[in-house]
Amino acid sequence: MYDKSGPGVVWGWMIAFVFLFLTGTTQFWYFLIKYFTTHAELRVDRGVEFSVRGIRMQTDRSHWFSSWQTFPRFRETGRAFLLYIDTTRYHLFPKTCLTRQQQDAVRQALQTELARH
Repeated sequence: MYDKSGPGVVWGWMIAFVFLFLTGTTQFWYFLIKYFTTHAELRVDRGVEFSVRGIRMQTDRSHWFSSWQTFPRFRETGRAFLLYIDTTRYHLFPKTCLTRQQQDAVRQALQTELARH
């Protein structure tokens, strides 16, 4: 690249540009690759229903029900409700899918139902 003429200059600058481009856009490529390599089940829309008997979750391919006895406790964070199965495993229910009234109803249902068991 020190020579001022010839094909070496063009190829040298092209290689430098490619490395600069990849370095500058690394975060974009990381998230793109991460999205396409994550498990497909994590990107499936879920429907959740809270009832007096327990929680029913449904996707296009699966369906399950868990009674309130399955969950010894719950915790509420700023972004989600966590329903603990044991001390290290939990189901995460994001608040972003719920309106304020729905969040209040879920909170009340969890407090009521888990206090009984």
